[in-house]
Amino acid sequence: MIQVVSDYQHYVKNIKTYINDSPYKTSFFREKLALSKPTFYRKMREGTFTMDEIDTITKLLYPREAILQALRKSEKDIEQGNVYTHEEALQLLRRQYAS
Repeated sequence: MIQVVSDYQHYVKNIKTYINDSPYKTSFFREKLALSKPTFYRKMREGTFTMDEIDTITKLLYPREAILQALRKSEKDIEQGNVYTHEEALQLLRRQYAS
């Protein structure tokens, strides 16, 4: 467990490098995080991104891994029977987004 925490601290400390080395512009990350330009750069400089922001940045930096993780989770849901029929899903969506 100590190694996991150490690895996470190293990752957060070097997040600026990962962002700068990515094929995306910093404005892409700023928009996805819905942060103002000064706030984004302050957080990058000081390394004060929240856990949710780090999670979002990581999924943006490594989209292939994010997709694989989502697929694995969906496979587990299917195995456990946590699924809806098409009709049930449509009803849920209609209730959720009904104006």
